[in-house]
Amino acid sequence: MDDGGPQPTTDGSATSRRGFLERLGVTAGTLVTLGAGGSKVAPRFSPVGRAQAIHPAVAVGAAYVTYRATKWVVDEITADEASSAPEGYTASALHDEVYNTMQSRESYNASTFVDNRNLMDQMDHAAYGDGKIAGIEALNDQLTSSEVQNAATDAGAEYVSTIMKNFLKSWNEAAREVNSRVLSVAEHADLAMDDVFGHLSANYADNSDPPETWFQLITEPYELPNGESFDIKSIRLDDMNANGSSYREISRYDPTETYENGDNPNHVRVYNPDGSGDYFTLLGKGRWQGIFTDMETIWMNVSDGLVTWTDKVYNEVQSGEIETSELLTPRELAEMTADEENVNQALADLMALNIPVDLEREATITLEQDNGTITLKGVLAPTSPPDGGLPAGQSYDPSTMDSDIYFNYDITQGSGEWLAYEEGVDGGVVTFTSEPHAETNFTITTTAGEQVTVAGSEFTVDDSGSSSVWTVDLSDKLDNAITSIESVEMAANASEPQFELVQLTDPFTIETYTDSDGNEYDNASFSQSEPQNDTNYITQEEWQDLVARQETLIEKYEESKEEDDSWTWPNPFGGSSGGGLLGMGIIAVVILGVVGAVTDLLPGTGN
Repeated sequence: MDDGGPQPTTDGSATSRRGFLERLGVTAGTLVTLGAGGSKVAPRFSPVGRAQAIHPAVAVGAAYVTYRATKWVVDEITADEASSAPEGYTASALHDEVYNTMQSRESYNASTFVDNRNLMDQMDHAAYGDGKIAGIEALNDQLTSSEVQNAATDAGAEYVSTIMKNFLKSWNEAAREVNSRVLSVAEHADLAMDDVFGHLSANYADNSDPPETWFQLITEPYELPNGESFDIKSIRLDDMNANGSSYREISRYDPTETYENGDNPNHVRVYNPDGSGDYFTLLGKGRWQGIFTDMETIWMNVSDGLVTWTDKVYNEVQSGEIETSELLTPRELAEMTADEENVNQALADLMALNIPVDLEREATITLEQDNGTITLKGVLAPTSPPDGGLPAGQSYDPSTMDSDIYFNYDITQGSGEWLAYEEGVDGGVVTFTSEPHAETNFTITTTAGEQVTVAGSEFTVDDSGSSSVWTVDLSDKLDNAITSIESVEMAANASEPQFELVQLTDPFTIETYTDSDGNEYDNASFSQSEPQNDTNYITQEEWQDLVARQETLIEKYEESKEEDDSWTWPNPFGGSSGGGLLGMGIIAVVILGVVGAVTDLLPGTGN
């Protein structure tokens, strides 16, 4: 029966799901490996390729961490493995190493999972997408109702299990890393456990010889939705008596369960080596169990929903009525879009979660900071379509908005105004009152009409006063060494593209929207597919609407290749092969506006 939808033809004029993937030389299961070569895609349909922004200070390892911040909710990731504990360190050196390593681990977990917990709200869309297409394929194979139901729920379970494993693997590695540091401190003759870790020692009034509390890992099995057994490292905190045998268990938990007295204690403290008593916490039961409980709830709802959906499909749709060869799951479409249109992977992963993105229009936004004004150009991605869009010419405060706002841009180009300087130039010495980022160029214009560009790395910190300042001697570059500064402009001193996806939490202003031809617009179109649930995508009309949206993206890819087959991405790692940076998903997610993050991320605005 002809459903009126696009069908494969002998002349190859129509686009089919499987046919398109075959032309790419891959199957759905291998899509994640795309992008290593330099596919040639014109920048017209590659929004980040034209994005211009300013270079923020990115911490070492941020790109590695950030790629997973969106990817972990879409596909399998490799957990950041626990590092080995050092040997032969002095007490102070070991304390420093433990503190820095634990802080890096906590930052990794926060930026990957906790700060992007909101993305889990869209997991049901991807789970339904996988499950429904599997169910329709089973229906077309004329299987029984229960077999169709199992096919749908099995596919959804496989996806959700992958996401759960991403989360649990990262917990395991964090627990292993803490365990190795606890053992190192315990074995060090000159370093007390109390000085480094909190909640790993105790002083009880009823015991004249206070026992010590030790950190242990106990392996517990957890059955994932797909039936696979996964070994979790649960945390066990034991009071130890004088001879080292177990005194009593005071707490044991992991993300999936509390086994014993989980509220006493429910996290590990790591103390600052400066002796101030300040500390941060990690492996907190509340956060980890809260996120995992949300995952279990999402799966329970989707599983029940797929059962309801398959019952309706089995009763209302004839076998073969919906042609699955035309359909891409949301995750397949994201991989195809990222690797073949050079939309970077983090942005494509947002699209897989049905977060609306306007690929045709770049937004120019400004952020006002104490040290200056930053201008960025890129793609806005609100987690839900705002009523009326996000009109240009207005300022927005994300803390008061109903949706979270992601922004994707190339950080290596652009400019901004720097305000953190002393006005006077004394004998050619220029003074900044905030630390300039090393990878930022500052163009200083004096009232004498001279202009000098200096890199942030050329400044030297001066701590002799009540507050730190940063100075540079430009006397050999100025004819008038005693003058005043009229203005300071800043720009990145790197030319190779580097992409970031940031979640905007500070107020920002949208100045304008621009398409690839330079035309300006007052708004963008943040449309999305109808979110998947247990009552939709049953009729062939609904599926054809989805196919039409997918074909639009495919057509953009093909048109872009026809228009310009010579353009390729520059390769930041050397050589002529483009696309590798984007295809591998090397991209950084940083959260603007959280506890001093802005001062660390924007050029030269660090303290």
